[in-house]
Amino acid sequence: HPTRAPDVAATIAWTSSRNAFGVAGAQTVHSSKPGPIADGVSGHGGLSPWVVRNTLVLWGSDFKSRTRVEAPASLADLMPTVLKVLGIDTERCDSGCGRVLEEALRVSPDQSLGVTRRTVTTASGAYRAWVRLSSIGGHEYVDEGARRK
Repeated sequence: HPTRAPDVAATIAWTSSRNAFGVAGAQTVHSSKPGPIADGVSGHGGLSPWVVRNTLVLWGSDFKSRTRVEAPASLADLMPTVLKVLGIDTERCDSGCGRVLEEALRVSPDQSLGVTRRTVTTASGAYRAWVRLSSIGGHEYVDEGARRK
């Protein structure tokens, strides 16, 4: 949202290292037991690509079948998409409610979406961080971010 969006103030440190199960994406926390999260537990939150990239499955007669869409999406996109499927007007949604996931609808043609990507950096004293964003039709999605050393 153009006026309510927060700046990136802190990030959880992460690496591409693999855990004991061979899954990439290790996070580091600072707590009573500092260092990489281990022992079969996982972090909650953060800006690593393994945390912010998840799978969204849309199923039903209104959605394309056996189709993989690479465009970013978020939970905010579900409400306007469901309203569209139900035939309810989405024009009254403000810019913060997400976008209709047209690329997943059966009635929409297969087409390339105009996804643009950019990286934003922030600095405050010795702290430096970056976040990589994808944009589609005025809606932004966080792809990953980290503290810059």
